[in-house]
Amino acid sequence: LTLFSARRTLLGTINLKYTALRNWAFGFKTTTKRPIAPALYATNLELIELTLRFLHQQGIRAVFYIAPIRPLEPGPYVVEDVERFRRELARLCDRYGAVYADYTRVIPRDLWTNYPDSDKSGVGGQPDFAHFTGRAHRRLAERLVADIGPQLRSWLAQKR
Repeated sequence: LTLFSARRTLLGTINLKYTALRNWAFGFKTTTKRPIAPALYATNLELIELTLRFLHQQGIRAVFYIAPIRPLEPGPYVVEDVERFRRELARLCDRYGAVYADYTRVIPRDLWTNYPDSDKSGVGGQPDFAHFTGRAHRRLAERLVADIGPQLRSWLAQKR
C-alpha cells in the first residue's frame, strides 16, 4: 500500500531522473531542434479538423489561437513546421467558420523565463520555451480581450 500511495511521487521522480539522464547522455538542451514527425503532424492536423467540423455541425462557435513562441534562435521549433501549421490552421478555421488568432510573435524576448539553476532535469539556466513572465501573461490576455472580445460579445448578444 505504501508503494501505491507514493505512486505519483515515484513516477515524478522516475520521469525527472530519466529526463536528466537522457539530456546528459544525448546532449539535449532546451534549444535542441525537435522536428515534428510527418505522421504525427498529419494526425494532429486531422484531429483539429475533426474537432472544427464537429463544432461547426453542432453550431458551436470556436476560437483557435496559436500560442506565443519564444523569439530565440537557436530554438526547438523548426521554422518551416511552424509556418506550415500557421497557414493550415488559418485555412481550417476559415473553412469551418472558426475565429483564428496567431499570437506566435506577441511576447517579446525579454518577457520569457529561463529554467532555474536548481532544476533537477538537467536544463537549469537554459531558456524556457514554454513559460513566460507574469507581465507577458497580462500582455497576452489584453491582446486576446482586444482581438476576440468583440466577437464574444457579439455572440452573447445574439443569444439574448
